[in-house]
Amino acid sequence: MDEERRKDIFNGDAEGALGFSAAKKDADDMFFYKYHVDNEGRLARLFWADSKSRVDFSVFGDVLVFDITYKTNKYRKPLVVLAGVNNHLNSTVFGCALLSDERIETYEWVLSTFVEAMKGRKPVAVITDGDSAMRREIKNFLPDACHRLCSWHLHRNVRSNIRCEEFNNRLYDLMARKFSTLEFEDRWARLVNECGVVENECVKKLYRRVRLWGLFTRLWRLYEFVRSFDLAIA
Repeated sequence: MDEERRKDIFNGDAEGALGFSAAKKDADDMFFYKYHVDNEGRLARLFWADSKSRVDFSVFGDVLVFDITYKTNKYRKPLVVLAGVNNHLNSTVFGCALLSDERIETYEWVLSTFVEAMKGRKPVAVITDGDSAMRREIKNFLPDACHRLCSWHLHRNVRSNIRCEEFNNRLYDLMARKFSTLEFEDRWARLVNECGVVENECVKKLYRRVRLWGLFTRLWRLYEFVRSFDLAIA
């Protein structure tokens, strides 16, 4: 399906999506939706959250996973799922957004709309897959939130770029444990030296990002939450 055809389908279905959202709002006072149109009057952003999602966030919203499905739907548009886990460690969706682009201002709109839907409540911690635009916007809009990267996404990216099974297995073990800063530095140095990947550019890049996921389990057992969520969306 070519790009123009996808646009026609998306624009045609957009009217139906807005009509469906309006009907949901009529049936459920707590159903929340908001949309934004571009300069040509086309739907560019759509966010929605039902009553269960809003209630769940009010109770279980300390930790928020910002998961972006990159153009895997038939419209080839980014779909954002904002989720977490409940007291049974089951995943729960707090809201969703269908977007037309991945600009910083678009992510700003998603975050501000989400907080609006949740009556001003903000998460204590946010987990993302490391998108740079989203990372900057979280820092700007949620400056007090603890931002960490999803270990599952990190490990998947490493496996696709580093062909060293020993490194991949030991890295997974390293990410799932609690260490002090000195302990982590020591174990990391031994890992890269023993696996012969000291000069690997992917490994260097991973290390530069280590502050976004290393050591966070001293405060929360977030890695258990991430694993639970990853299993739910797999």
